[in-house]
Amino acid sequence: MKKVLSALLAMTLLACALPAMALDCWYFEKYGDHDYEQVDMKLPTCTTDGYYLLECRQCGYNRKVTTEAYRHEWAITSETTPTCTQASIITYQCSNCHKTRIERGFKLPHTYGSWTTVQPAGDFSAGTCTRSCTVCGHRDEMSFYPDGTLYRGISAWTRVRTMQQQLTDLGYLENAEAGQFDRNTEEAVRAYAADNGFPADGIAWPLLLSSLENDWNLLQAGPEAAPAGDHPAHCTRGEDGAWELCARHAELAAEARELLSSAATEEDRLGALNDIGTLWLNEADRLFDAWQEGAPEGDQSLALIAQSSFAFYLGTQKQLWEKQYGENSADMLAQYNQALMDECLQLCVMADGE
Repeated sequence: MKKVLSALLAMTLLACALPAMALDCWYFEKYGDHDYEQVDMKLPTCTTDGYYLLECRQCGYNRKVTTEAYRHEWAITSETTPTCTQASIITYQCSNCHKTRIERGFKLPHTYGSWTTVQPAGDFSAGTCTRSCTVCGHRDEMSFYPDGTLYRGISAWTRVRTMQQQLTDLGYLENAEAGQFDRNTEEAVRAYAADNGFPADGIAWPLLLSSLENDWNLLQAGPEAAPAGDHPAHCTRGEDGAWELCARHAELAAEARELLSSAATEEDRLGALNDIGTLWLNEADRLFDAWQEGAPEGDQSLALIAQSSFAFYLGTQKQLWEKQYGENSADMLAQYNQALMDECLQLCVMADGE
């Protein structure tokens, strides 16, 4: 009601404030305004404008005065409580026109209990677990892999990157996005699995990863040691190119494998590779010294020249590997260590004086 009275008052004031138009009206010429009377009107509402129409009783001149709609003024009249199955419903009513509107609110999230294992994960199979909402009983189900499994799309950059490097070094992987278990990585895992008796499903199960780690460690450490008590006097290379290690170098190769196998993180692995490099570098220095000491007097200079040449070769190659793989990277250190180990195995004969 207040809105209606306000609208009437506004129209009246507006009508009085508007200048009258001088037509052929004796009343206007005499009194300066028309002799108005109201002939029609419409009150404004929340959604439509209102007006009233004035007409001069003397000359018939019309003037229409409008006022804007005064819009809804909503107030909440009722509201239901939301649950995890039913959204809240809010009812509004306009205090001016009493129109109502209904608005749907939101649902509450489910209140789940703890996960319960229905089917445990196997060595090469995913498990299943469920949980239920304590309010409505809604059941949620999820599959899970054994701890440590890597698979397509997993977010585990460091672990995936390590696996990719191992697959690359073993000849199974090319052109993979570092740290991303992408399609190429999945195919490489599938190929390694097929060659080593694992399910060729493209999933890197923990047992597969353990086998891959072991194969890679053997590759990095070099030739396998001969059985205890069955080592040759010095390292020898067979017709197939494989080395048969002497007892000392078999022990060093085993120590290198142990250092790598105990590395739990990427940082540990870099530290292990640096330690292995120091191990083989010290051995190379010992072998060059033994060669020089055991050589005939006239041939001692040959050992010095060989040592100097190898040091220059190793330094030059290290710079190239750093540019290719990155300074102090695992790939660079692996190349560096392999070159040192190969030199030690070849020096083994010369150090024995044979």
